[in-house]
Amino acid sequence: MAMKFFDSKGIKYDVYSADDPKVFEEMLERNPQARTVPQIFIDDKLIGGYTDLVDNYSE
Repeated sequence: MAMKFFDSKGIKYDVYSADDPKVFEEMLERNPQARTVPQIFIDDKLIGGYTDLVDNYSE
């Protein structure tokens, strides 16, 4: 749903799979409290998950 949100706004994004152990480890380093995916970062700032994205970035 986050990707559809970005697509609808014409915003480019990168996707990293938490199935990759290196990516998963980095995600936990960046947000040790992470228990769900996606973990969305904009300009290296943690936004949170999809609901946080929509709550803070919908117009």
